[in-house]
Amino acid sequence: MILRIPAEAGAVSARIDGRDIALTHRSVRILREMGVWDRVAPAEIAPIRRAAVRNADEAQLLTFAPQAAGHDVLGYLVSNQVLRREIFGAARGRPGITLFAGEAARSLEIEDAG
Repeated sequence: MILRIPAEAGAVSARIDGRDIALTHRSVRILREMGVWDRVAPAEIAPIRRAAVRNADEAQLLTFAPQAAGHDVLGYLVSNQVLRREIFGAARGRPGITLFAGEAARSLEIEDAG
């Protein structure tokens, strides 16, 4: 696999952009399989214990509780910067991955194995 990213996007010192990423249990499982999740410090992970969504014109909230899906939490919040840093760190030096800085993708091809 060849991954072309701007150097600053994956750098350990990447600037904080203020975004947090909500991760589902499936996302965490994928990150764990990639060797990324265990790189994230527990202090950087915030559990999502409940959520409420409001449709634009409706007063009633749609609420979500983790127990309905058999979990203690709905998912987790992790800083975008932390995820970028740890994914970059896990990819760096991994066999079969080549990182190129300062280039952009023009297309993406997914093969049967991918």
